[in-house]
Amino acid sequence: MAKYKLSNPKQIEYIAIDYSKQLTVGSFEHTLKYLFENRISLISFDSYFKNHNTGASAYHPRVLLKVILFGYSRGILSSRDIARSCEENILFKTLAEGFTPHFTHIAKFIYCYESEIKKVFQSVLLFAKN
Repeated sequence: MAKYKLSNPKQIEYIAIDYSKQLTVGSFEHTLKYLFENRISLISFDSYFKNHNTGASAYHPRVLLKVILFGYSRGILSSRDIARSCEENILFKTLAEGFTPHFTHIAKFIYCYESEIKKVFQSVLLFAKN
C-alpha cells in the first residue's frame, strides 16, 4: 500500500511578512514604489482632503495610485479586482502598504481625481522612458 505524508487541514499557520523584502529590485513594482516614495510629488492631492479637523483619515493617494497603476499594468482594470488583489496578492499587499482598500474607495478615487491621476501616470511614464 502507498505511503503518503499526513496532512492536517485544520492546522493553523501564522506567516510573518516583511513587506520591505517582497519586491525584486529592478522590477516594475519596485520602480513604482521607489517613484512614489522618492520622485513623484503628490502634494496636489492634499487640497482635496478636508479631514484634518473632523472625519476619518483617508488612504494616502500614494497607496491607491500604486495599486491602481500596478493593476492596470497587469491588465486588472476593475476596482473590485484591484481590491481583491490587495487582499490576496503579496505584490499588491506590499504596494498597498498592508492596507486593503475597499473597491468603492478605489472607484471613487479614480472617478474624483481622474485629471490628477492622469498627470501622475504621465510622470511615471516619463521616468520609465528615461
